[in-house]
Amino acid sequence: MIRRIDFISSNDSHHLPMFRPIVRALTAMGGYRCRMISFAEFRGMRSPPADLGAAGICRLLPMRVRPSSSIGPRSRRAWARLARIHGRELAWRILLGPRLRAQLAGADLVVVPNDAAYPYDRICAFLRARGTPFILVQEGIRYPRPGSSDPGHGKGGALAIAAWGASSAEFFRRQGLPEECIHLTGNPRFDGIRRADWEEEAHRLASHLELGEVNLLFLSNPIEQHGLCTQNQKLDLIGRFLHELAPFLADPLFRVILRPHAAESKKEFERLVRRHPFASRIRVVREGALYAWFLLARAAVVFATSAGLEALLFGLTLGVLEIPGRGFAHDYVQRGGAYGLSWGRPMAEQVGAMLIPTAEYRRAAERYIDQALAIRDGAGLRIARLIDLALQQSTRSAVREPLRSSGWRYTR
Repeated sequence: MIRRIDFISSNDSHHLPMFRPIVRALTAMGGYRCRMISFAEFRGMRSPPADLGAAGICRLLPMRVRPSSSIGPRSRRAWARLARIHGRELAWRILLGPRLRAQLAGADLVVVPNDAAYPYDRICAFLRARGTPFILVQEGIRYPRPGSSDPGHGKGGALAIAAWGASSAEFFRRQGLPEECIHLTGNPRFDGIRRADWEEEAHRLASHLELGEVNLLFLSNPIEQHGLCTQNQKLDLIGRFLHELAPFLADPLFRVILRPHAAESKKEFERLVRRHPFASRIRVVREGALYAWFLLARAAVVFATSAGLEALLFGLTLGVLEIPGRGFAHDYVQRGGAYGLSWGRPMAEQVGAMLIPTAEYRRAAERYIDQALAIRDGAGLRIARLIDLALQQSTRSAVREPLRSSGWRYTR
């Protein structure tokens, strides 16, 4: 009997490369038909035009709609928060909900990258009500988010959680989840990463953009959506960081590569850069694969994004920029994987130290990767086997209990 597995996506740059190795593994195992249901247009992005390996892609919305505004900190006005809550509910009832319910009919199991953020919370509630088993595949780094009203990732009722590694398992355990739910699988996005695969594109980008001998990569992400600050505060922090790098940018061989997240406006970053006295030595880029940029950079700086872990995998030194009142988001700095770039000391001095990392830092960064990722290759196959096991259990019993498995499960 052929089983249908539906993968739900809202971000083609993250979810597509994460799901593709799982689909390949399921297809090789036989007995499965996979497809992806994408609502990237609902977030102002585009669904991928190509098939997901052997899977078809179902695009829920015919055109992009304007994404909802960021939640910001708790100080946001009550009327604005109320309007956003009602707007989300209306969008779910009229736009997304009916389409998703129709598409998910007949699925034997559903794979979701999130079970707490809107609208994944609604999707998981619908799956629970229908009795359709689903698995949560960790999509990004996990840390407590101030001002968040969601119940917390992992509490949506999934049969199993595919966590990246031991440090992620700790997060899910702190959420109160039983250990038998948590399975250490690694991240399929990192399966088979090879530097050589990106050398040709890196050479093309370097020639096209006239990069320097030393390039610092700044990877932004919408931290305002996580309640860490407002959008304007984030832009002010980036602008301040760039101005404090003036001693480096005065060197004609130094460049800063500023890469906005897909959910951020490139034009806003370009306006920010135009005010800098060394604007000609700062590149705002969205073109090119992220991994190609890693080959061109000496180090990377982030606020709070899983791209920081990817940078470490490529051997880059990592820096985390302090968010006033919040400190260093996630655990990069606390666990020794990154240099903490604090506003309490001269920024240029700290960046200078980061660009010449110590052997002690290199060892700490390697330990960080080992804690963050259970394996660095083969995660797609592990999750495919987890799906197969989940379907076996759901066939035997109508009662949805935590999926138990030996070998990959987190143990103290």
